[in-house]
Amino acid sequence: MTKSSTQSITVRAKARTLTLWFEDVSGNQITEVASGGTFYICGEYLEDSTPLSNENIHIYQTDSAGNPTNFIATVTTDVNGKYSCPTQAPSVSSDTDLYFRAYDDEQNPSI
Repeated sequence: MTKSSTQSITVRAKARTLTLWFEDVSGNQITEVASGGTFYICGEYLEDSTPLSNENIHIYQTDSAGNPTNFIATVTTDVNGKYSCPTQAPSVSSDTDLYFRAYDDEQNPSI
């Protein structure tokens, strides 16, 4: 009689990368904006370095630990996997740090 055995193999999921940065109205990357000023939350969504187009990206304002506190917008990636969302900075009387995070459909939190 012949005996057979079962073996397993791990199939690795493709690595997805979702990045986020900020730009001014001229498309320059920035790290600060004037009180009440317009800026853009931008980023790129890739799968193993290949752009993912027509994907929903959900942008949230977060606390400093990265926990979502306020939904900002849902945007869609272009053919190059990039997205951009115009945003207005709040009016503040002293320097204030704001934190943002982008999520895909699988990660989209409910707050």
